[in-house]
Amino acid sequence: MENPIIRLGELTQRYYGKNIETEVIGQTGPDHCPEIKVRITMPNGEYEEATGSNKKVAKQKAAERLLKRFQDILFDRE
Repeated sequence: MENPIIRLGELTQRYYGKNIETEVIGQTGPDHCPEIKVRITMPNGEYEEATGSNKKVAKQKAAERLLKRFQDILFDRE
């Protein structure tokens, strides 16, 4: 299975010639069981936020959501 973060980065480079921006925007819960919230922003300003038990999980969730939106936009153009 392809990594959604890598796939989103590749598509973003191809269509916008720029990179996605990823940032941690919050953390809740105890240190041994945190909930990390991240935001991935596309060059066109669209973004998605997601939470997970670590940064990797949260980034993958946000990337999957953005990929779905990105693919929907591409299919609408055809």
